[in-house]
Amino acid sequence: MTQQPRRTRQGVGEREPVAAAPRRSNYERMPSLPYIWWAIGLSLTAGLGQGTALFFHLAASQASGLWWVAAAQAHGHVQLFGWGGMFALGVALHFLPRLRGCPPPSPTAVRISAWLVGGGLTLRALTQPTVALLAPGTGRNVAGVGLALSGVAELAGVALAVGALIATARHGPALRHRAGLVAVLPFTLTFLVSLLLALTLNAVSLATDAQATGLVPGGADWLIVQFGLVGMLVSISAAVSARTFPLYLQLRVPPPRELYGIFAAFLAGFLLRMTFLLELAPPLDMLPALGAVLLGLSFLALMISLDVPFQRTKRELPGKTQLTMLHDLRGSSWLIFTAYGWLGVAGVMLVLDGLARWGVGWQPPQDAERHALGAGLVTLLILGMSVRMLPGFLGQKLYSVRLTWATLWLGNAAVLFRVAPLLLPSSRVSLGLLGLSGMLGLAAIACLGWNLWQTARGRAAA
Repeated sequence: MTQQPRRTRQGVGEREPVAAAPRRSNYERMPSLPYIWWAIGLSLTAGLGQGTALFFHLAASQASGLWWVAAAQAHGHVQLFGWGGMFALGVALHFLPRLRGCPPPSPTAVRISAWLVGGGLTLRALTQPTVALLAPGTGRNVAGVGLALSGVAELAGVALAVGALIATARHGPALRHRAGLVAVLPFTLTFLVSLLLALTLNAVSLATDAQATGLVPGGADWLIVQFGLVGMLVSISAAVSARTFPLYLQLRVPPPRELYGIFAAFLAGFLLRMTFLLELAPPLDMLPALGAVLLGLSFLALMISLDVPFQRTKRELPGKTQLTMLHDLRGSSWLIFTAYGWLGVAGVMLVLDGLARWGVGWQPPQDAERHALGAGLVTLLILGMSVRMLPGFLGQKLYSVRLTWATLWLGNAAVLFRVAPLLLPSSRVSLGLLGLSGMLGLAAIACLGWNLWQTARGRAAA
């Protein structure tokens, strides 16, 4: 404690203790922290956890039916918008106001929104397979109402969070003074718009078709996945990466015009590919193929612009402390490198998909492309970036470097065993690898959760 002079009879200056300012709690430092805990908890249970259980149920030749398909849809939705979406939004609510140079959004609004989104996703996981399992009657009607409410809760929570973010952004300086934000603004806006559109379509689908059958129609489900996986998660990955990689990885700052060019190809490809759902007459029926090629090329161009994993523009930092810090975060760096390696794999698959629609070459399965993005880019980037960003946001030291290395090996093995078997003929070996993938993914996320939980508590690894 500091000392303050005190006048005495003898005129001798003495000092009395003055209480130091109390340290702010983690939730005061980062009000969006509940989003992080919800994301990890949902992935371990209703997301990846439920998906792994469903796979082993099928692999064991157990009876399944419409409820299994409904549960699989719920698993995918929770993993996409719970694990990926809530983690991304939790970081964005803290990171974007700093990039904007404005105050953080209302902590109360942020916390309420987290509970609405997390609660809605939990309700979705419980009610969707229940609606599909039960016969028509009171129980099914009650479950159907719960399923419809889950979509409303998700949308309301995200709308509240985005509204709070927009409200506080109005108090920042003129955009011309925030060059860092302007450079990634197209990707940032695409993230927010895609998130709202996906959950609006989800809420409508749950209140109509799914409330009666337990299933979201195939076309609507495909659109929701595209908005969530590509429009939402790839966009926010690009925005955060472009602003943090020059600092975290000592790489060049991507020029704004370069990012704008990549975004133009990305948006054109994204929108054109969605025309897949329309019955277009020739020659317009080739637009989805063109969209796939453009989207795939934009992924590859993003890798080159960010210089990950190539590191051609790497700068060396002098100083023993900085070098020690970089040594401790090598596992995190490799997670980021491999995440963008999987983005490249997804980009190549998209190009091959577009060419195959033109009658040229082989067409990869869409499930492989989705998991190269979801399990590869998104999950590995979360595993790598969170151990760098969150300790700084909370003012804490990372609990364990070893756990970061564990997530590197577990996470990449999980992606490899999830994507590679989809490209091979079905066999007992490929089925075994798919099952192993789920368990390895669960272990990786559990390691991250424990590492971040202990970090937030200010613990030091033994």
